[in-house]
Amino acid sequence: MSSLDTILKQAQWAAAQGAISDAISILNAGLKTHVNSVVLLQFKAGLQWQSGDLFGAQDSLAALIQTRALPTLQTDLMQAKLSCDLLDYDFALRAIQAPLAASPANPDVALTAYRIFLTQGRLDAAAQSLDNALAQTQNNAALIAARLNLPLPQGGGFVKKAEHIAERLSDEDLQKPLILFSLARYFDKQADYVRAWELQGRANKLLALQRHVDMSLEASDARISSLTRRAERANLLADSLPGLPKSPQEHIYMMGAARSGSSLILSILASLPNVDSAGERAALTPHLNAVCDAPDKAFTPEQQRGLEKSDRAGLARIGKSETRHIIDKTPHNFFIAPLISKIHSHSRFLNVRRSCGNVAISQLFHPLTAVFPETYTLSGALGVLALRKRLVDQFKAAGLDVVDIDFDAFTLNPAANGKALAQSLGLVWDDRAVNDPSARSHVPTFSAAQIRKPITASDTAAWQRFLPAMSDKERDGITALSEHTN
Repeated sequence: MSSLDTILKQAQWAAAQGAISDAISILNAGLKTHVNSVVLLQFKAGLQWQSGDLFGAQDSLAALIQTRALPTLQTDLMQAKLSCDLLDYDFALRAIQAPLAASPANPDVALTAYRIFLTQGRLDAAAQSLDNALAQTQNNAALIAARLNLPLPQGGGFVKKAEHIAERLSDEDLQKPLILFSLARYFDKQADYVRAWELQGRANKLLALQRHVDMSLEASDARISSLTRRAERANLLADSLPGLPKSPQEHIYMMGAARSGSSLILSILASLPNVDSAGERAALTPHLNAVCDAPDKAFTPEQQRGLEKSDRAGLARIGKSETRHIIDKTPHNFFIAPLISKIHSHSRFLNVRRSCGNVAISQLFHPLTAVFPETYTLSGALGVLALRKRLVDQFKAAGLDVVDIDFDAFTLNPAANGKALAQSLGLVWDDRAVNDPSARSHVPTFSAAQIRKPITASDTAAWQRFLPAMSDKERDGITALSEHTN
């Protein structure tokens, strides 16, 4: 029998090599002999969480709680974080109360509370949780970046402190680009567009460096070619597969690019009767991406039915199998949309369009996850937006059921345009979805606070404020594409 220390070291080594599934297998084997080992359960829960197996992490956390080996406040905090990722914000709010009362100065507790309050539109509570922690840990970079993100007044001294800390941090520190992004958005709001543009450029270069992303034009072209092949393969495979029987539940997949306004549209639609949101669930995405990225890999009707069955079981587990309409807004579902339509035959696709200039600028000013490598440069962002525009026309021509909505036009008359959109999707409209921000469904994205605000008309030319700060090449690129919507 292997010792506990040996098992843990083997699992840690496998995880360090990127073999997360192997590490979890080692831990599972170890837990058979070291039943309810706290250290193994903790490591396993963390790996499951990291790999996106949130429900597996939830099970491991439940087993960990049953051991009663960890302090209750620690498990409460873990439950609050995990519940956020599972979109169970009511439970997350209950779970964070005890840690917040006992350890208000703990940065981890404060940041978790901030995240929970933000999704509920409670900006003052979010600010208070951060300020309480900052009073004790004044130079914490993560707390400062989060505080700058709040759409509340910031003192000049606080901004100077943030700039000082950003310059003091090493380029290897993961918090440095986050502070730079926060400062860039702050100076944008202050109408100092040259300073804002310079800061986002530094932040993106540093983030790409930390993530080992090649920002060259050649690498950008290669990524676009790869996405093009994926979409073409999805179309080809979809043509070869039979249609499965339609289920009573209709799937609506949102196809908008990141920062296109799709979070607001999702929150509005998900608040309507008989509609629920799966957030950015992406349960099918890795499987279908793998199939489409391997041209010699077969995808049989048996696999098609298996994925459909597994996905329905996953929805049942999170209590979303009975709702008449379910909405998923994972942006990368766009490139495999034809194949998704063959997994769930009762599917429709909602293409959220917006000024390409505004979308690209917004992408540059936010630290999107590593699955958006194109968003570190303006040319990269514009290149993928142009590709999306071409592909959606191809998808429609191939018979995909795509409903378009222009976000900029939608904001001019949300009630009338929202009602028209709902009717086109077969949904029952309720004016409260646009007139009462508190009625909108939660979304776990950068836009969590924005969707709780009254809807205002979108300025399609907002991107032009940065033209004086751009290089000639950047100006030419964005001007050529900005007359279009993605």
